[in-house]
Amino acid sequence: MNQTETSLPNRYVIEDKHFSSDDKFVIADADGNVHYKVDSTLFVLGDKLTLYDAVGNELIRIRQEKLHLHPTYNIYSIHRDAEETQLASVKRTGPPTQRKLEISTSNGDYVMENRGGPFSREFLLKKDDSIVALVTKDTAPLKDTFWVEIANGTEEYHAFIMALIIVLSCAQRLPGNPLATPHQGNIKV
Repeated sequence: MNQTETSLPNRYVIEDKHFSSDDKFVIADADGNVHYKVDSTLFVLGDKLTLYDAVGNELIRIRQEKLHLHPTYNIYSIHRDAEETQLASVKRTGPPTQRKLEISTSNGDYVMENRGGPFSREFLLKKDDSIVALVTKDTAPLKDTFWVEIANGTEEYHAFIMALIIVLSCAQRLPGNPLATPHQGNIKV
């Protein structure tokens, strides 16, 4: 999972377009250069998403497991021959107001948790108590925006981190979740 990616930024903007007919998520740097796109499979039970690089190469598949008390997702790396290798299993734990993801990988365990109170829009992604990324969420009526800052010096696979943010977005769309409703204002980076 610690793959070398050259010339990638440390800051990303992820737009979750709720009513879009094309890409469900677009992931760009702060200058607007698109690095990844995510499409969803329509008319299926549970989330089925695919993350592509900017030129359309399939990198990661995200699949929601059904029949779990808490939302559970699997993240797969895709090889050129379309063979899947599981990268992680992600589970939202605790009550909806806790908004915590536990991530199990063969490369160690991660946790993404809310930073602050139940209505805070900041999340920390940590591995072995070291901060990997800071995520800030802003909502609008037609889209959610996530601002992601990856810690300097980290060698984490950026596409994998983006997949974790996508899972965070999907896991928050449950009924009664306070983050599922829009708020007024903008978060500035």
